Amino acid sequence: MDTDAYLLITIFHQAAPQERPEEFDPGRFLAEHGSEITEAGQVLAYLGLARPDIGAALGWQPTHLLLDIIAKRVSQHTPQPELADDELTIHLLRDAVFGVGEGKGELGFRLLRHLGLLQVNDAGQWTATEQLQDLFKDGYYRHHLRKAVAKQQQAAPKPEIEALRNEPDGL
Repeated sequence: MDTDAYLLITIFHQAAPQERPEEFDPGRFLAEHGSEITEAGQVLAYLGLARPDIGAALGWQPTHLLLDIIAKRVSQHTPQPELADDELTIHLLRDAVFGVGEGKGELGFRLLRHLGLLQVNDAGQWTATEQLQDLFKDGYYRHHLRKAVAKQQQAAPKPEIEALRNEPDGL
């Protein structure tokens, strides 16, 4: 297990509800919570905080931005971020990553809370910080740009098919 995976598993352990807080074995935690960590990776990847890597212990790697957020959280020298007025970003993010009505990704959202990207507002609701809102907007635009490019590539005629159409006995 590499250093990044160990660091992230330790943070997931801190963010997860604890049955036995004094006992921590990273390998066992990964084995017991592998699917939740995979879902968390999907949330983080959507936000540009992770990238898929099938060779990695977690199935994904953190980006430099995620490691920077972790470092700032650990150093505790960051000012309190501004909070949004609603929970809309949280619901839209879950829907965008997992589909409407899916209750997946809880460990990922616990990690976002643990890192200070989700906080409780004065009304007692979990709300997204401006940084999380920006990450979500960037992820949303990236996702839809990829979809548009893929759709355009599918619609564009393939050169070999176009060559067949131009031949006398072709398509």
